[in-house]
Amino acid sequence: MQRTGFTPSVSEGKSVIRRIRCLAVGLLLTVAMLGCANAQPFKGVNWTRETSVPFVEVTPVAQLDVRDCGYASMATVASYHGVPLERLREEGIVRNFANRTLSAVDLVKMAHALGLIAFGYEGSVEDLKRNLTKGRPVVVLLSNRPRIGKFPSVAWSQDTAHSFVGGPHWVVVLSATPEGQFVLHDPAQGCLVMDGKSFLKSWREKAMVCVLVGRPPKSAG
Repeated sequence: MQRTGFTPSVSEGKSVIRRIRCLAVGLLLTVAMLGCANAQPFKGVNWTRETSVPFVEVTPVAQLDVRDCGYASMATVASYHGVPLERLREEGIVRNFANRTLSAVDLVKMAHALGLIAFGYEGSVEDLKRNLTKGRPVVVLLSNRPRIGKFPSVAWSQDTAHSFVGGPHWVVVLSATPEGQFVLHDPAQGCLVMDGKSFLKSWREKAMVCVLVGRPPKSAG
């Protein structure tokens, strides 16, 4: 899928059914083993491995701390748009954004620091699907971490895991299924499938906040 610069207003693209493929690359805030080939469906959700909008392939980045979900989500999206992950370790970026919980404003500032353009706004399901159809992964804020009972990519203590479950959590939305489910990259757990009702409830509880990131349009000539 071609990646291009964009403006805030985009027309809705035609939905395309594709088999889910995932670029399983080892990274752990530079290197974590996560992949959609081993996606873990939520209890009661039928995982069909088909999507109603194109599946956006990303290089998944794991979080290392309970406060790193925003940082890892932005690293995942920035890498998709061609930013080397080494850029995220530059002193200024680490000093300004690491080791604290990030807001939507912080994520937009981080994208700008990486030479990207970004917008934080109140989204909608229709807008989300339009951007996914255009090949744009979207960072969204959920009211809590999706619960599957395990943290396969991070070695959490029980106390840390307990405190993490109840807090707001940044994830990257990659696709939507014909049944209304959403395919996510969760920086704490990897590639997951979340039923639409639970996803929308959790997203609405955080005012449907999302961050859209892209590369600047190429100048003419």
